[in-house]
This record gives sequence, structure tokens and C-alpha cells, in this order.
Amino acid sequence: MKSVVAKILAVTICLSVFGCTPNDNVQKASVPELVWIVPGDEQKDTDMVLEKANEIVEQKLGVRLKLEFIPQEDYEDEMKMYMASEADYDLCFTSNWLNNYDSAVKNGALYDITELLDNTPELKQSIPEYVFKSIGYDGRIYAMPNLQIMVQQLALQVRADLVDKYDFKLDEVNTMDDIEPFLETIKKNEPNIYPYRARWGISPWIYNQLEEFGNTAIFYDYNTNEIKPYWENPDVHGAIARLRDWYKKGYIRKDIDTQGDDDQLYYSGAYAVCVTSWKPGMETLEKSKYSKEYIYKRIGKARKLMLTGEAAMTAVGANSKMPRKAFELLKLINTDRELYTLICNGIEGIHYTINHDGKMQNIPGSGYNPNADWKFGNQFNAYIKEDMDYNVWEETQRLNDEAIGSPLLGFKIDKTSINAEMSNIIAVNEEYRGEEYVNFIVSDDYDDYINEYKEKMKNAGIDKVVAEISRQAYDYVNQQEE
Repeated sequence: MKSVVAKILAVTICLSVFGCTPNDNVQKASVPELVWIVPGDEQKDTDMVLEKANEIVEQKLGVRLKLEFIPQEDYEDEMKMYMASEADYDLCFTSNWLNNYDSAVKNGALYDITELLDNTPELKQSIPEYVFKSIGYDGRIYAMPNLQIMVQQLALQVRADLVDKYDFKLDEVNTMDDIEPFLETIKKNEPNIYPYRARWGISPWIYNQLEEFGNTAIFYDYNTNEIKPYWENPDVHGAIARLRDWYKKGYIRKDIDTQGDDDQLYYSGAYAVCVTSWKPGMETLEKSKYSKEYIYKRIGKARKLMLTGEAAMTAVGANSKMPRKAFELLKLINTDRELYTLICNGIEGIHYTINHDGKMQNIPGSGYNPNADWKFGNQFNAYIKEDMDYNVWEETQRLNDEAIGSPLLGFKIDKTSINAEMSNIIAVNEEYRGEEYVNFIVSDDYDDYINEYKEKMKNAGIDKVVAEISRQAYDYVNQQEE
């Protein structure tokens, strides 16, 4: 009885406040709905934005869109539950770092869109071939890449006020080691600031030379085409030695092994120098996150990694009741700039404005700002943000085109014969290495710790894994050269 009364009250409110009729709700309820699950915080004005967006979606596709936001820190676990329960959501964000694409494909949780893409040449041709190559499984495609920066380019992120205060010549910094004098200055003069945030571990020293196969401690060397475990690689040893040296000198916080999540400290400016993944326009796009102003100095060259296309993708759920409609929605948001802008930024005049230069400015405190350009569709459809250069998308395209490609781009390990060993060595890695080699950095007796780690990795089967990955990788490279 209570539910009946509630429905009557809802209709009465609709009639008196919004001037709608009962038929409006009946009509909306009769239109099929596509559910799109996205990482991020729920936005106060989501319903308002979707009402506007659905004017486009319903007219062009005959369906309505429902966005379901899940906080990013919970997204991985909740998507695992969705997939395990065979829920019939229609679209979801997937990648190699959040809602793992490889696992989702192998567990049959994503819909094969290969034929749908082949029959939509204008959409397929909007994505570079190397991107599809990097996400394919036996020639099949299970997600649509969100076109954006498709390469990895690392940069030092340095507090601008401290650079000015100590007149540090950041232009003369070309490698990680070049920043050390600045770290020493901060250590001596700024007791309340951590000189360096070691979140990226050894990557800034090795990413132009080596690429790791997941969390295995097995590295591929771009220069020699050799595949070796960590302890046989002098570049990895050298990078860890530098981090250990910085730790001993006090550039890295002493409690790094127990610090937990330090994102709030990071955003507050507690670190003088950080490493980040850089892209054109980042200085403006990321500015609102931080309480301090930062200068970005690129180090090394841009790289297309093995799985370069997997950084941000949208997939159709395997149990979607309307997979073709879901794919049509993917096509629409990749090609319809008005819809893309609505979903990413909200409604003009309420959530953002376009200034006389044609640039976008978010309205502070509005009810819709999901910071979502990279989560949906083709980012090249986004408006240029205020303070960004007009050529930001041309620069992004140039970076994508000119980046050095990994010889193993698109290579995926067939784990059939080494599945148990892979699981074992990853478990040992998590126990000994810690996140980004933290345990190696803080270890008092480094040699003994490494020897113990090495023995456990060998007992876990790393030699077998190295031999099998090497065989597969060399076969793959030879096939590419034929």
C-alpha cells in the first residue's frame, strides 16, 4: 500500500511542480535504456545532463542512456562483481590499469565488436591501426579505444614557487639524475616539504630502455631484444641503486613503506618534485587538482608500449540485451561533438561557458564536472580549455605519430603452459618488491634481501616463465618482420 501511495505522490509532484503528465513517465519508461558504468564520483546534476543528452540519443538511436558512476577507488572490485554475476549492463570503462581488459576478455565478460567495427569504416578509420593492433586478441576486438594521447611520455612535475625561490635552472634538466641538486636544496632548506615522491619507482630511469611484462620482474630490452629477470639486468639494478641513494639522503620520505595513500598530500603540494605521465595541455587540464602551481619538464622520449591502446577504452558488456544499440551509442559519442560535450562537461551556461576566443571554462561549484574527457569517446572532439594552446590536439596527434614504437607492440602472453608459474611469481613480487620496488628501497641489507627474493622467484618458476615468454616474444617479433 505504501508503494502505491508513493507512486501517486510522485505523479502529483510531477504534475504540480514540473507541469508534466502521467503519459510523459509512461513514454520514458517504454523507451529501452542503456546502462553505462563509469569510474568517478556521482555528479549532482547527472539527471539534468542526461535529460539533455537523451534528447539526442533517443532521437538518433531510439534508446535512452543511464550513466552509473562508481568511485574510482571502488571501480575495480565492483566491476569484478558485475562481471562475475553476469549482470546485463551495456557499456563500461576498461583498461590495463582499471577493470583489467585482459582478464575481462579471457573471462568472457566483453562483447566481440570486431564485425560491428568492420561494418562501420568511418569509426574504425578514426583510430590508428597500431592502436587496434595493441588491443587485439587473435585478431578480435573487444573494446573501443578512447582516442587521446596514446603514448607514454614521462615528465618531472616541479613546484613552480620553489623553482623561482631557489632560481633553479629547470631547462638544464634532461634526465632524472639532473634534478638531484634541486632535491638537495629542498632537503636543506624546506623541512616541511618532501623533496621527491617515489610513486613511479624505477620507471623514470628505465622506461626508454626496458619494458616489464606485467608485474613479473621480467623485462624486455629495447636495445638488445633480450628478455631477462630483474636481477640479470644492470639497468634495473642501477635504477634501484639511485632510489636507495635518494632514500638514504632523505629525499624520499622515511615512512614510504607504510605511508599508505598519499594523494591528498600530493594534491596539497607536500612534494617538491613528482613524476607524472605528460600530455600536451596538461598544465591547464590538471591545474584545478592542485593547491600549488607546477612546471612540467619532459624526460626521455615518448613511447608506444606493448599495450599502448589499453590505457582507456569503452567495452560492450557480454550480457547486454542490446549489444548493437550499445555499439551504436559508442559510435555516436565518438562522432557527435554535442553529445560528447554534454556527457563530459554538462550544459553550457550551467556547468561551463565558452568565451569569446572559443575556449571552454568550467563554472566553479557547478553540479557537473566529472573530469571525464578521457573516459568517453574521442578526446579530439573536446573543446580547447581556457589557457590551453589552440594547437593542443595537433601537438597530441604529432606526439602519437612520432613516438617510438615497441617492437612488441600488440604482443600478449599466452599463459596456457605457464599459468601457475605466472601466478606464483606475481605473488612473490607482491610480497618482496612491494609497490614500485618500495621494499628494495628501504631494505637495510639489500644483498641478502635480493638473494632471498631471487631464490623464491626461482622456486616459483621464473626460469620457465622467462623461457616461454622469450620463445613467444621472439616468434612474434619475427612474424612482424616478415
